[in-house]
Amino acid sequence: MDNNFSLLISIYLKEKAEYLDRVLKSALQEQILILKERLIVEGGSLTKKLYEVIHHYKNRNSTFIKTVALKENKGLGEALKIGLKATLFEVVARMDSDDISLPDRFIKQYSFFMNNNYDVVWTNIIELEKDENNIIGLKKVPENGQDILKYSKLRSFINRMTVMFKKRQF
Repeated sequence: MDNNFSLLISIYLKEKAEYLDRVLKSALQEQILILKERLIVEGGSLTKKLYEVIHHYKNRNSTFIKTVALKENKGLGEALKIGLKATLFEVVARMDSDDISLPDRFIKQYSFFMNNNYDVVWTNIIELEKDENNIIGLKKVPENGQDILKYSKLRSFINRMTVMFKKRQF
């Protein structure tokens, strides 16, 4: 299976370095399907510890990370907009800087995405509290058109940290 999609993560000064480290380990070392492009948008100056985590993964032989450094934090929306323009591939997967993906996330999601010709897909999430072994909940999302319409009247039906989409749609 090809892996022609980008991963987009945005970070800023107040992120926790230990969370970012776990995110990058999850996305870059533990996935069954290896990504061709990983893009991190730095929203302004970061802490020394955050830079150390990024450089740790950038300097690994098997890991390629591209960074886009913004002069100031312009918020998540603007950072992602800038990041999207910098990604190489039409298909983009998202993760937040405090999320962990299961090892089969990208292979399952990308396969489903490509084999069903969707423009956007997302998944359920397991909610954790501090320790990844401390599961506090499961956020299920609707799976069919009628349920999506009904649910969307109340709140967003997309867990943004699990979304995979075609850039041209946005």
